[in-house]
Amino acid sequence: MSYITRHQHSRNGRGAYLDLVLHNMGNSEWEKTIEAAEKAVTIDKWDRKNARYPLKFHVQKHREAFHHMMRAAQYIDYVPPNKSTRVH
Repeated sequence: MSYITRHQHSRNGRGAYLDLVLHNMGNSEWEKTIEAAEKAVTIDKWDRKNARYPLKFHVQKHREAFHHMMRAAQYIDYVPPNKSTRVH
C-alpha cells in the first residue's frame, strides 16, 4: 500500500503501477525466474516412457524457459544462452 499512497496526492497512476512492478519483479524475483528456467533446461529430462508427458510438452517447456531468460536479461545483469550454447 505504501507504494500506491505516495502517488495518491498527485494522482499518478503510472508512477504507482511502475513502483508496484519494480517491487514485485525486483532483482530477486528475476533471479528466481532465471534459476527456475535454468533448472528446467539443464535438469529436467524427457523419457519417452511417460505417455502423459510427450516430447511436445518437453520442448514447449524449454522454449518457455528460454523466453523467461531473455526477458530477465532485459532487467538484470544476465547473459542468456546464445546460438553457440543452445541446442536447436
